[in-house]
Amino acid sequence: MHMYFYYNGHRIWSAPVGVGKPSTPTPPGHFWIRERFVLTDPSNGYYPYAFGTADYSTLTDWPGGGVVGIHGPYGASWPQIPGRISHGCIRLHVPDDFWLGSHLHIGTPVLVK
Repeated sequence: MHMYFYYNGHRIWSAPVGVGKPSTPTPPGHFWIRERFVLTDPSNGYYPYAFGTADYSTLTDWPGGGVVGIHGPYGASWPQIPGRISHGCIRLHVPDDFWLGSHLHIGTPVLVK
């Protein structure tokens, strides 16, 4: 499982990611970035950036559906990413989240396959 970043039709970056477990999948589809949060406390599980997408989970334990996010590792150890580890969000290693934080902006399109 990898995330790819394209600029002018060219792939300029990729990183391994953690995605939803089979019981809590990351929904596929075309979305966009709606929110961008800078987190300065390294003890925060979403550190250093968290992005809210226009996608909502269909899981029943998230009333009304929770926003599917892209964020730091949220306690995942290095070998767990890439893997199926999340509750539907897309998790990154901290260095990759830093890179994404300096390139991803509100409105950026997101394709989840």
